[in-house]
Amino acid sequence: MELRRIFQEINFTNRYEKICESSVEFEKIMSGNNISLYEEVFEFLEIKHKYNSNGSFFSITDKKEDIVLNLHLVLKGGIIESFLFIKENGVQKKGIDRFDFIPEELNLPFNREKYNLPRYSSKQELTSMVSQIFNIYSDIKEKIFNS
Repeated sequence: MELRRIFQEINFTNRYEKICESSVEFEKIMSGNNISLYEEVFEFLEIKHKYNSNGSFFSITDKKEDIVLNLHLVLKGGIIESFLFIKENGVQKKGIDRFDFIPEELNLPFNREKYNLPRYSSKQELTSMVSQIFNIYSDIKEKIFNS
């Protein structure tokens, strides 16, 4: 599994940058940690997920043979932290973790200072961003499971 090639093929960097570009200013972000709102967003988008209350994140897990993919979304305080974990034969792939660190780890061009964590101020913005992040994850999953 050649991850750099997969991330290039799905245009990961540009897609993540576009999500970050749509972010609102820090002064305008939604405050608090509204679990019921986040659950509504996942239900609306029809995304099967689990909420981990210990780590305060939502988890989406997919498995195929010896490969396990996990997308973790930390949603609170108007900020989305997206994490991707890939295990093959029980071994975690290095360089795959928080979305804004992935391009650097895979030696792909990316300005992490400018594009780091998406910020939202409304349910509509949150829904759009989660949808786009989930679409990126789905494309990664398809490429990895079919490679």
